[in-house]
Amino acid sequence: MTSDSLDSAAFIAALARNDRKLRAEAAAVFATVVHERFAPFAAQGHLLPRLTVRLMRTRWGSLSMRRAPRFGRWFRPRPPEPARMTLNLVLLQAPRACLDYVVVHELCHLDHQGHGPAFYARLAELMPDWRERKRLLETSVAGLLPRR
Repeated sequence: MTSDSLDSAAFIAALARNDRKLRAEAAAVFATVVHERFAPFAAQGHLLPRLTVRLMRTRWGSLSMRRAPRFGRWFRPRPPEPARMTLNLVLLQAPRACLDYVVVHELCHLDHQGHGPAFYARLAELMPDWRERKRLLETSVAGLLPRR
């Protein structure tokens, strides 16, 4: 994507070295995309998720939200906390359309935690061509995922 100066072999070598410069570049690119795609969710009152970049073996991204505290004797209301979005460092080599797909997919989890019909309806509303983007992702950079 933005690592135009790195071919696949150099990118894999940088991943293996756990290159800080590569992570910083990924964090900057990913943050830009998250900000660009967040408007429909901000309009619903969601907080912008915190962004984490890491190398994952089996996922392109994840979104975790802090669960609401249980009511009990010592319950104290807490201010809402933002979710945490984790994106795979390998996405830096993906076409921009694929990165957009992963970000929107994860943001849709702010509305729907599972992958049920309502989740996919929201995803299709925001990104009608999500299936093509997913296919492109699976064919373009899936070979860069680290093996076990």
